[in-house]
Amino acid sequence: MTMTPEAKIWRILQKIDDAIAIAPSGEPVFVDIKDLEKKIPREEQEQIFTKLAKDHQLFEIQKKPDYKSNFRYQLQITDADLFRAALNEAHIKHFGSLEMLTGDNFFSVVDVAADIMNQLQMTMANEVTIPLLPSIVRFSSLMPADSINLRDDYCSHRWKAIGYLKNNNHIEDFVLNRDGAFHRWEQTITIIVDRTKFTKFYERLMDVYKKRVRFPDKETENKTATTIPELPTQKVEIIGGQIKAEIEGLEKGLSAIAKTNEEEKKNKFPYKLPAGTEWKNFIIQFLNKEEVYIQVNRFKHNENYAKMGFADNRFSVPKPNEGWTFLWVLAKYNGELTIKDPDAKDTYKKQKELVSKALKSYFSMESDPFYPYQETKSYKTRFTLLPPPKESEEKGKKYQIPQTEVEQDSVDEEIRQYFEEQAPQVYDDKQGW
Repeated sequence: MTMTPEAKIWRILQKIDDAIAIAPSGEPVFVDIKDLEKKIPREEQEQIFTKLAKDHQLFEIQKKPDYKSNFRYQLQITDADLFRAALNEAHIKHFGSLEMLTGDNFFSVVDVAADIMNQLQMTMANEVTIPLLPSIVRFSSLMPADSINLRDDYCSHRWKAIGYLKNNNHIEDFVLNRDGAFHRWEQTITIIVDRTKFTKFYERLMDVYKKRVRFPDKETENKTATTIPELPTQKVEIIGGQIKAEIEGLEKGLSAIAKTNEEEKKNKFPYKLPAGTEWKNFIIQFLNKEEVYIQVNRFKHNENYAKMGFADNRFSVPKPNEGWTFLWVLAKYNGELTIKDPDAKDTYKKQKELVSKALKSYFSMESDPFYPYQETKSYKTRFTLLPPPKESEEKGKKYQIPQTEVEQDSVDEEIRQYFEEQAPQVYDDKQGW
């Protein structure tokens, strides 16, 4: 694959940084570039070194390679802090380049850029206004179904994509327009662009897009920004601050999980949680592989995976999805799974996101039920997550959902005993949870 300009600059700066690491302080730095010729032509290497020295003044070139017996640049670093700042900036540009964007990050940029281009086609100005929540969802992976949390997630994707365009100088500036918006989803964003620069970026974006997306026929490959060939779309109409979603079609595999508004209301925690409820107030204990016992302060409830939004409906008979499997594994480790644990998998990052979305939707909570990974270096729940009762595991029998108050109290007693043994300071006999 052809390297991008950002990748070439990053590769050379990284090579210089490696040489700096072994050079004595204040001494010349020798950079061997022989292995770079396979990916970066010699002429381009010379241009980049000259640009970094002349335009950015990161170093002085004391000696160039002769490409016969010597393939080394001899450099004198003039300002170590300036070089480090340039290295960090190159890292940002390289890993933020179009070619490095993946998944929903890439689709979010395409989605927003297409809206901007569509508006530019209708005006001679360098300023356009696009909706925060558009009436057409181009990519169903950005909003696979209609719910409050998924709408907010979609708006967040678009907002971050606009920030990406600004940070990478593809647009000049942007501002969120709140005036006149009855609801947060009715807000608009004004974008200021350099038309020539943005058009060049958009053309490159479409080239990358066409390479990644498989089109049904040649005819669709020639369609422009107004009709980007993609999966069936989802129309969202805002009426008086309320959302009426008319699902025309969703990507195969996601269409089965699209819910009507009536179904959404059913698949909610049956009690209205008081203001100020936090995830630390939640206790979720598996009863078996399909059901859990939930306790939030004084509220107690038994629920199954399907009603909590964890059903994989691609099968004729719904099964628990990957998110539910991840939650089950987490419960085995009492709500915290590190990369060193034998059950850890690379796919858990995506499955953790599925769990987070499902739980926020089911309990109508806005905050993330997980601690930031960067903070804990693990997948750790903010709520208490427990495996099935020990008695059920020891006797090898399936635990039955408690039907009577007496049976329910026995589950409460097991949880109380667990906390008295593991973390007595968490439980207060007088106040409960």
